[in-house]
Amino acid sequence: MSSNLSKLSPKSWQTVELLCATAEKGLDDCYSNIDLLGRGLTADNDNLRLNMPWNLRYITMVQIGIKNRLKFYPNNESPLPDLWQYIWSRRQEVDNAGDLGLAIWAGVKSDVDDSKVLAQKLANKWSHLRYACNAVELAWVVQAIICFLQYHHRATDEISDVLNDARDRLMALHCHDTGLFARHNRSGLREVISRYTACFADQVYPILALANYGRHFDEPRSVNAAAAAADSICRLQGPKGQWWWHYNVKTGTVAEEYPVFSVHQDSMAPMALLAIDKVAGTNHSANIEKGLMWLNKSNELSETMITPGKGVIWRDIHRREIPKMYRYVRGALITAGWDAAHRLSGKNLFGYVLNRECRPYHLGWVLYAWAGRLPKPPTSPNNSKTKILPITHNSESRVMRTFGTEALNSREEPVDILGLPVSPLTMEQLLLLADKHMASCEPLLLGVVNAAKFVNVRRYPELRQSLKQAHLILADGLSVVWLSRLMGTALPERIAGIDVMYRLLERSSAKNRSVYFLGASRSVVTEVVKSVSNNYPGLRIAGFRDGFFNKAEEKTVVDEIRKSKPDILFVAMPTPKKENFLAKWHNYINVPVCHGVGGSFDVLAGLTKRAPFWMQKSGLEWLYRVIQEPRRMWRRYLITNTIFIKLSLQAIIRARFGRLFHAILAYTSPRCQKPR
Repeated sequence: MSSNLSKLSPKSWQTVELLCATAEKGLDDCYSNIDLLGRGLTADNDNLRLNMPWNLRYITMVQIGIKNRLKFYPNNESPLPDLWQYIWSRRQEVDNAGDLGLAIWAGVKSDVDDSKVLAQKLANKWSHLRYACNAVELAWVVQAIICFLQYHHRATDEISDVLNDARDRLMALHCHDTGLFARHNRSGLREVISRYTACFADQVYPILALANYGRHFDEPRSVNAAAAAADSICRLQGPKGQWWWHYNVKTGTVAEEYPVFSVHQDSMAPMALLAIDKVAGTNHSANIEKGLMWLNKSNELSETMITPGKGVIWRDIHRREIPKMYRYVRGALITAGWDAAHRLSGKNLFGYVLNRECRPYHLGWVLYAWAGRLPKPPTSPNNSKTKILPITHNSESRVMRTFGTEALNSREEPVDILGLPVSPLTMEQLLLLADKHMASCEPLLLGVVNAAKFVNVRRYPELRQSLKQAHLILADGLSVVWLSRLMGTALPERIAGIDVMYRLLERSSAKNRSVYFLGASRSVVTEVVKSVSNNYPGLRIAGFRDGFFNKAEEKTVVDEIRKSKPDILFVAMPTPKKENFLAKWHNYINVPVCHGVGGSFDVLAGLTKRAPFWMQKSGLEWLYRVIQEPRRMWRRYLITNTIFIKLSLQAIIRARFGRLFHAILAYTSPRCQKPR
């Protein structure tokens, strides 16, 4: 046990034991049982599950945590799965520098030579990946290669060059005046806010990586930078022990406080601070203890964040707000240097909300952070001694059972948004469901809605009926997600139609599936096929044709599609033509997955560009289209968005105050009045 940690109070140690036991319980339930739903958690749901368990990055973090724990407690009584073979089976999907770093780190912890292959892959790709890396990704690369050197005792010159370059780039992001790390130093107008505003992860992962780098090479400059960052985040820690979310790197102040994430409180801060304390001889145990106490009712809502019986730790506490728009405004204010306006905008007017969600990486990091810190492993809440459960290379059916094939038969109830049933699915759940339908050849018709389509539903009555024939209606626009939350029936995330198309193409390429492309002009759909053939070599083209055909030719078109027997049909036509076409013919053509993708073929063919990622996340893709085609789009979006705002306000009032209005109407109704 660290001498610094010996100063923690008994209540803090009890919290740590409870955290570790909860993490083991949650990971065992998630990755060892066959009834995993893979959906987000809700307060009223007795069958709680971790959210996004299929995410490869999360699985890799879980493996790092599990293996670090078993290193210190080899006779651990709690059942912990071994996920390395499953990670290795999906190694072709890992091409981001940060994810490669995590995979190398997990491979070293798993005591396998596969880490050499991944390290060489990183070295081969580094010249192309290095410029796009942010602080977190650089830190993961540094941490991974340090672990690699400790395990293999040597590395090739190429891998050593990657380590040195990643460390130098990470050090270049350190601001000596404030002690904080910037997220990146890329130029460009669209990245001006993120260049000066860095999140908590941008601090803790570099602290961890540089502390270990300095310890391995006895290099004081890295240690000093890590120690300065640790001192800065501790100086800015909240009064209740909160580790705030974003910092202004130039001024060394807090840019945005919320959400406060539990994973920051119980694992990310401790793993980084304990690492630098060990190397630099500092002592941040008081800050660690304050952070832990936040989990035990010493928070904004006086809530207990740990639920050991269910194996979950609630994700965060955040302000009640329109998602993220509040944060972007505050980020813009602090970047502009308007400190007074920034402080004023930080006043909380609408209260706080507990996010009852838990993700698997959180539990993995709990095990990693506290491995070897306790004198003995805690007793798991389920008290069952089980062998580690491997997921092997050739056991795809086992993996599918673990991640939810059977559970996909039961879907969550759709959310009523402006009269249409919108499915509360995440992207990962949707992809699992699509895989299931392609495996069973059962039809799955996807519909998507955004602000414009909700307006068009009122213009074209047949569009509403066509959309209701879809098996799933997805929230294609971020405005739909915001509206659902303001109505009190929150959708988990936006699922853009074009993103669904890209993800289905990726998975279909890996599994040698076939796709039929219908829509756009002849030249555009031809370019789409060429692009797809180059970028997705495992994909089979079942057929393609343009979308310019009349009613008389329609039967010939659908017969052609039916004869080609594709696994997926993408239809790129305008609204409502594509919805009406799919509603009419999807049963006849007998294609497992049918998806209307609108103008996505133009993007896939490289004829138009999609909005930058930050605009997608902000719900501003419509503005990007107006900038691209101002004469054609400004009037359309002005009218459409205005009507949608009106419809949304009406829906919010009905949802929030409907019961009160009904009660008043019932009381004042003539039938309720006494006769004179």
